[in-house]
Amino acid sequence: MSSNYYATGDRIVDKVHEPFDPSGQFQLHTDQYTIVVLTTEKPPSRLSKFLHLPSSRNKDKAKDGDPASASPSGAMKLSGPSDLEGLKQKTVKLQAGQFPFDSRCVHLTTMRTEANKYWGSDMECLRGTCYLAERGASGEGSWTCSREGCESHTYPREYIQESEDGKACFGRKGERIVCLKIE
Repeated sequence: MSSNYYATGDRIVDKVHEPFDPSGQFQLHTDQYTIVVLTTEKPPSRLSKFLHLPSSRNKDKAKDGDPASASPSGAMKLSGPSDLEGLKQKTVKLQAGQFPFDSRCVHLTTMRTEANKYWGSDMECLRGTCYLAERGASGEGSWTCSREGCESHTYPREYIQESEDGKACFGRKGERIVCLKIE
């Protein structure tokens, strides 16, 4: 066997063609990660914005501080960690090749401990507070990271984990996910 191969357990990994995980292990690009992602509500379509006029009920909600109704476009505006409470969660499965190491939370980049009930394995984060699915938006407060195809972010940059080259999101178009900084 040449030095271009590395054995892990019962499989042999081609070091030249497979990604290297900075935690010190080679992994196949097909290895699967499972994460729980917070999701925001889908903004209303342009047609629905045109057909529905603002009602007095929506004005009352905006006064009470409901972030979804405070925006004139109906898109949810999140200004910090306190706005994440009550958001829906969904489970997302990603292959290692689609999941940049810089976008992984601390739970996936450090060794698992038995004391933490949220970790099922080294390849899943079931906490539900580490990732946010953002739907691109424009306007005041939005910003774009350096990832190719970024559709912009509305969640404040100071709460999002970025790579050294300024990339913050990953995933498919319309389903971009960001990793939140954990304090």
